[in-house]
Parts: sequence; structure tokens; C-alpha cells
Amino acid sequence: MFHRLFPTVACLAIVFFVPRLVAQPAPPDYPPLNAKATADFDRTWARYQKRAPDSGSRDIYTFLLNAVALNWRPEKWSAVIDLAEELHDRDPDSLTYGNYRWYWSDPHPNDRNAVEFCMQTASLTWMLYRDRLPGDARAKLAAALALGSEGMLRHKVAVSYTNIFLMRLANCILIGESTGQPDLVKRGRAWLDEWLAYTRDNGIHEFSSPTYYGIDVEDLGALARYAQDPDVQTKAEAALRLFWTDIAANWFTSYQGIAGAHSRDYGFLTGHGLLDQQLFRAHWLAENPGGESRPVLDDLASWAPPADLRATVDDPPRRVSQQWGPQPWERATHYIGRSFSLGTAGESYGAQDKVLALTLAGGPQMPIVNFSLDYRGDPYGQSKIAEASGHIKLMHLVPFVASVQRGPEALLVAVYDPAYAINPAGKSQPMHYAGVGATFVLPSGVELWDARGPLAADATEQALAGDSPLFLRYGNTAAMLRFVFTRDDRSRPAKIMLVRDGLAVGAQRLTAVLAGSAPRGRVIAAVWVRATEGLANDAAFTAFRRDGLEAVAHSAATVDGDRLDIAVPGLSAPLKLSIDLHKDKRLAVEGADPAMEHGILNVNGRDIGTPCLTSR
Repeated sequence: MFHRLFPTVACLAIVFFVPRLVAQPAPPDYPPLNAKATADFDRTWARYQKRAPDSGSRDIYTFLLNAVALNWRPEKWSAVIDLAEELHDRDPDSLTYGNYRWYWSDPHPNDRNAVEFCMQTASLTWMLYRDRLPGDARAKLAAALALGSEGMLRHKVAVSYTNIFLMRLANCILIGESTGQPDLVKRGRAWLDEWLAYTRDNGIHEFSSPTYYGIDVEDLGALARYAQDPDVQTKAEAALRLFWTDIAANWFTSYQGIAGAHSRDYGFLTGHGLLDQQLFRAHWLAENPGGESRPVLDDLASWAPPADLRATVDDPPRRVSQQWGPQPWERATHYIGRSFSLGTAGESYGAQDKVLALTLAGGPQMPIVNFSLDYRGDPYGQSKIAEASGHIKLMHLVPFVASVQRGPEALLVAVYDPAYAINPAGKSQPMHYAGVGATFVLPSGVELWDARGPLAADATEQALAGDSPLFLRYGNTAAMLRFVFTRDDRSRPAKIMLVRDGLAVGAQRLTAVLAGSAPRGRVIAAVWVRATEGLANDAAFTAFRRDGLEAVAHSAATVDGDRLDIAVPGLSAPLKLSIDLHKDKRLAVEGADPAMEHGILNVNGRDIGTPCLTSR
């Protein structure tokens, strides 16, 4: 019975009985809308009222925040809330009671993160602008917040699900404080302490995500700015310092962004996302990068990192190792030079991750040299599909991955067995294979050489010798890419192809063809990357190639039953991986710098991450 009455009782308390506890910082004073901006709002509102299948609750509540902050047609605000609330699950017997349908096309709440995203903007609207709301709109928004809070309390979120865990706890604290609900505040504070404890031990789980770091710093920024409890503000600022220190550590100036391996990256070719808006506001980017922009939310939730924060990390060349989970292999390693960066992850994160990324100094729009297993005939990540939640995303396979990196050199093994694999799009989605290719995306503007010499620049497709590395050159930077070991789905060495079918998006690819259609069995690709910079002339590049070919002659790959052993002579130490192929188990990972293997954020052998959360 309590759950049935909760929204009504709570919203009455919000509207009529709860005084403000502490005055909030004043929101920005926006100028009146001009005729063009008003017309844009009108068109957007007309479109939302059509209930298009691909629009929904998050869009409408973001629209409400913008409309109220910019004072667009106050007489419409009540109707905007009504429209959003059509998507709210009001059935107390439903498993998703209090949550929202994300899209109009959803028959029921499919992506349960919808309630957090709706409450993020709804809470700011209430907290900062409720005095502007006409009485009916205020009562409706109060009821929505009460029912949405119930939805968040019922939503089970793992502490490792960084962006949603932070968003939920921030929403609960801010809604609870602004509506006089101490139990809701208490729950949010407990979650904040849980996340801080987990992160002190395990690092940021959704590591280096160009999209979700943007959301994370928004969640924490809102807490740091608007939480009424000074202790909450202090903890939020400590977490923000960790995020921004992480960003600074992985910052590659010649790329203008965070480089290296990424957990969840929707910018397949160039690796950019929502974080760019925060980087621009912090004056870390000279130009607005475009893409998704939510100016009011960004204004309200941005937190400016200290001006000297970037100076706390060492100048390039810089070595970074960060933990992102409790297992020893849940680490990302990154070498940042002046004209390239090389990063690897010790395990696959998901269908949008980057487990091996070589970034060149061609600016933010140059494609990254990115290794992945393509299965959809979409090697450049340009053809998105619906996942189980209904969102349209790019997809690649999620293989078992093991890697070792020391400085500007890395060895990585990817193993994929279709008999045990998880569908990247979700269990309920069909699994359609166009084949399987272990692929390096390459920028179209690099010079390419094999063991014999330069490759023809006008050939659409070229077969390469399986034992030959590919050398690329860009300015004073060079890299060697080699498939040390491959097995296709018939247990044969894979065919290695250089294919120039991505010139329209500024890319080309080096692919080991592991299956021509749906794979019949396990496929394997082991890759070795070595990079250098500061090549003064052609002779220096020739010497780099010569040294690489000599090292190739001393590399080895052996299979004994289900055991795979890979060893290459590294620049400063041999790199070795031993894998149990049947159990997907790392038997040996050797060659990493031991000084880099401690701490949640290690730069050149010192943990600079843990102090962010412990020194206050």
C-alpha cells in the first residue's frame, strides 16, 4: 500500500510542506529568446508531440530544462511534463514501476537507465527553477520526481557501472535535499561512499570513455555545485579531481583528446564523444568540437578543474597504467610520446571498446590505428545496429583478450569462439555474421611498406605475406604492425590483406581474414605493435625497418594442444603471452614494467590516482 501512495504523499510534501534548507547557487541569467530561438523551440515541441518512435522521455525532460531555463512559453511547461509522464510506468505491480520507457516505440521500460537520465534534468529543473513554474506544472513535476525517485531506488545498478551509479546517487542526493527527504539523501550518500571505496581499490571501471567520462563529470559536477552537505561537496570534488587527473594523464596534445585504450567509445574512427564539450569549457580544447551539445545542462553541471592540474602529470614521453577492476589483468597501459600514443587493455570491455589503439599526430579528425574483430562487414564502424535496449550503436565482437605492453611496444592476443561467445547486441537480437576479420584501421594519409619496400598507393586490395610486418610512416613517426600468429575458423593461417575500401572516411585497413561467413570454430589473432618517433630522415626509417625485421626473425608462436605461447624480443625486455585456449585463461603475461603495475592511476611509476581520493 505504501508504494501505491508514495508518489502522492511525497509530492504533497514537496509542494506544500518542505522549506528550502540552503539557498542554491544562482543559475545563469540567460537573455530573452530571440525570434529564431523561439521558433526552434516551437518546432522541437511540435515534433515531440508527434511521439516519433525514436524520441522519448530523456529528450522531453532535457527539453523541459531548456525551456524553463530559457523561459520559452511558460504556458506550455505543464503540457511538456504531461507528455513525458505518458512514458512513466505507474503500475505498482510492475517490475519497472517508477521507471520510464526510453522511446515511444518501447512497449515497456526497456533500458532501465532511463529513469536516471530523466531525473538528472528533472531534478535540476526543480532545484533551480521551481519558483518559475506555474502551480500546475510545479505539482506535476513534484509528482514525477517522487515516482522517479521510487524508480531509482528499485533500479539495481552495479557499482562498476560508473556513469549510471554516479547519476543515480547524485539524483537521489539532490532530489532528497531539495524535497526534504532525508532517507533519499541517506541512500544517495551511502552509494557515494560505496563508489569511492570501490574506486580507491579498483580504479574507474568505465575507463577512458570519451562519452561516459563526459556524463561522469556532469554527475559529480552537479553534486559539487549544488549539494547542501559540505561533506558531499568535498567527496564529489575529490572524485572530480581523480577524473580530471586521469584525463590529464592520458592526454595526447597532438591529438587533442584522451588517447590510448578506451572502455566504451562510440567514435569508432576518431575516438571523440560527449567529454569534448567539457574539455572545451575547461579550455583544454581551443575549438568547440561539435557533436552532441546540451548547453543548459553543460552550464549547470560543469566543474572547472584547477588551472594547474595538467601540470601535475609529467611531460611526454609519459607512461600510464590504470586499474579498472579487481583482476590483475583489468588494467590499461598507455605510452604517450610527442607524435604518437600507444595504448592497450588487458581484457575486452565490450562491443564498443578499443583494446589496442595507436594514435598519430594528425589532429582530432585523423582515424586512430585501432584493432578489433569485425563481424558485420563494417570495419570502419559506420553501420550501427539496434542493441537489446533499442539504442542504435556500432558493434564489434568481444573476444577473450590478453595483452602486455612496455613503453612504445605491445603484444596482444584475441581469441573468439562462436560456441561460447556473447552476442554483442544482446541475447534477444539476431546474430548475423558477414565473416570475421581481425582488423587494424589505418589512416589513409600514411605511407605503407612491407618487408620488401613501399606498397602501391593505388591498389584497392593487396595480399601480404603472412610473416611480413606492415610498416607505416607519418612524418617523423613510424610503426610496425605484425600478425604474429593467426588461425582462421578451419585452423589454418589466415589470409592477410591490405584493403583500401574506406577512403571516403579517410581510412584503409589491414585485415586477417578469420572467417568468410559465420565462423565454424575458434579463431585467433596475435598482434605485435612497435612504434617510434623523431625519425630525422629516410635513413632513420630504414634503420627502424631493419631492426623490426631482425626482431621478427626472433619472434616465436607455438601451439601445444590448447596452449598458445607467443614471444617477441622487445625493445627493452621480451614480451610473452601464454594462453589456455580452451579455458580462456592467462597462463603467463611477461614483459611489462613492474614499476607500472601498482596503483589505480600510475604515471611513470608513481600512483597519482589514489591521493586524489584520500587527501582532503
